[in-house]
Amino acid sequence: MAVRAKMGRLTLEKSMQKLLWAVWLALPLCLPQPAWASRYEGKCIDGRGDFKRCEIVIENGRFKTIYNDADQQSLNVDIPAKQILYMTAGEISNRSTWATVGGAFAIGPLSWINLLVNPNQREFFTVIAIAYEIPSADPTATLPDQKVTAIRVKNQQSVLLKTELEALTNLKVQNRY
Repeated sequence: MAVRAKMGRLTLEKSMQKLLWAVWLALPLCLPQPAWASRYEGKCIDGRGDFKRCEIVIENGRFKTIYNDADQQSLNVDIPAKQILYMTAGEISNRSTWATVGGAFAIGPLSWINLLVNPNQREFFTVIAIAYEIPSADPTATLPDQKVTAIRVKNQQSVLLKTELEALTNLKVQNRY
């Protein structure tokens, strides 16, 4: 009789343990899920055609650019994914000679060796142009108005950003290299 009571208790303990594991594993499914956002530091084109520092955000089915400067806040863009028409990407490079010269004064004469050995040191960037439609202010217009914005990110971030944009819009980023 004692053996049977002991076996019953072990079975009950195992059942409770399984139930606790099931509740523990199912608990995250009941909790509200956070909205994940991807953020990239880059540069966005302003009204004069210059690239200014901005933050590029992809969240909740939207593409956003948020300028860092307070006087540029009116240029922020918030585009729903369904309004993006097409995207193109191209690669540019900037010569970073001034950074090397500045390093020579900051660090010392040894950094001049880098300038002498590699005078055409470059930084590579990817520029992505995004065409999107906005609702027309004219109720009689048959076609929606279209706008274009451009962003510039370092090449290390460009592959991930392009992949996220393609997943967001179900469109392919056209590469123009």
